[in-house]
Amino acid sequence: MTNAQRAARDARDARDVKRYAANILAMYLDADDATRAAGAVWYALERERCSDHGKRYGLTLDAVAGAASAISPGLRWEHALSYVNALQFNPRAAVPTYNKLFVRRAVAILKGARPEDVLGGLKVRAFYGLLSGHDLDAVVIDGHAWNIARGEFEVFRKRPDYKPSAGMEVTKKRYRLATLAYREIADLMGEPAHSVQAATWIHWRNITTRKARAAVAAA
Repeated sequence: MTNAQRAARDARDARDVKRYAANILAMYLDADDATRAAGAVWYALERERCSDHGKRYGLTLDAVAGAASAISPGLRWEHALSYVNALQFNPRAAVPTYNKLFVRRAVAILKGARPEDVLGGLKVRAFYGLLSGHDLDAVVIDGHAWNIARGEFEVFRKRPDYKPSAGMEVTKKRYRLATLAYREIADLMGEPAHSVQAATWIHWRNITTRKARAAVAAA
């Protein structure tokens, strides 16, 4: 790559970050005070839930946060700890996550493996960092966070043959640029990046649930 090509690429990336940041800011400002307040404490409250679960079932916070993060893709988060509990006592328990590999990773963590050695994927590792408290600077860019950044809505369909559009794929580059955009708005708002991400995610979920249900019903 020549210097001119590198400069052009960097300029495109900078424009994309600004565009993503504008979309994130619009979503954040559209949320009401209660939603922004919920986003500010979301990860702390979920970390507390993971800790309480661990104390109840003889697991460390790292183990619970790691196992829950491993199976989180495609899973309704409010059910995650129930599935962690099921896997602790039955490693073959059925878990409606996207891939059986994620379940095997969760089981390995529950058996004592270090989450850092087992977990894969930028989103899952960032989620673990926040849930465990080991990396409070992490930013979780899942499909919804990416939709917010790019300013487009796409339904997630839970069926074996579903393939997301090319624009929906969260590549490493898109993850990096979206993270920069969330951090830019976090600095502007004087909040941690994970608080902005959580608040916009909650607001996005609330305003798109009806659209998603309608689209899935029509498919």
